[in-house]
Amino acid sequence: MKKSKTKVTNGANVFKKYKKIFICLAVLIVAIGGFVALKLSMAAPFDGWQRLRVVNVATQQIGHREWDPQVLAYSENNNENWCADFVSWVYATAGYPLPGGSVAYKRSAWRIPRVYNRDPSAPNLRDIFIFTGTYKTKESGYVPAPGDVIIFARAGVSHTGIVENTTPASKSSPVIVNTIEGNTANQVARRSYSINDAKIDGYGTIIDLKRW
Repeated sequence: MKKSKTKVTNGANVFKKYKKIFICLAVLIVAIGGFVALKLSMAAPFDGWQRLRVVNVATQQIGHREWDPQVLAYSENNNENWCADFVSWVYATAGYPLPGGSVAYKRSAWRIPRVYNRDPSAPNLRDIFIFTGTYKTKESGYVPAPGDVIIFARAGVSHTGIVENTTPASKSSPVIVNTIEGNTANQVARRSYSINDAKIDGYGTIIDLKRW
């Protein structure tokens, strides 16, 4: 009987030993899960697949030409320069309507119809980015990321588009910014520019907004 009792005691000790190990593993898993959740919650809210979603929406519009029904949807059937309308529509369709819009003057809140402030009655992209602290000038040296909004302004002419990606610099070439733009040659099309192009004024880095 003593021998049998010893076996039971040893079995109980082994159970207690592994029980402690299982408890430690469970605590470790919970701790790791909490750490990962914390890291995710601290991550930039508009960094990653959200950018890809914006670019994907813009890519699907390539080839639409002026006056076709889809282009009229960008401007809500208004006869106007529609590059800023295109940017606004892309962000709204991706699920991230730009802030600062107004329902006045027969336009939806998501639509920002101007690039630069030349019409006090209409909000413009550049000022919205400046007011929200998300505007990076070309002179800052910022290299745009996919989904950023590029702003062109020179000699009284302004234009805008969505950054699709960038081509890294080489020995013979600076960084190339590849874009998808509305109202370029009367259509939605891809364009490419040197990051030092004199027409580039800056970028709306909507990633910095914490509202998403």
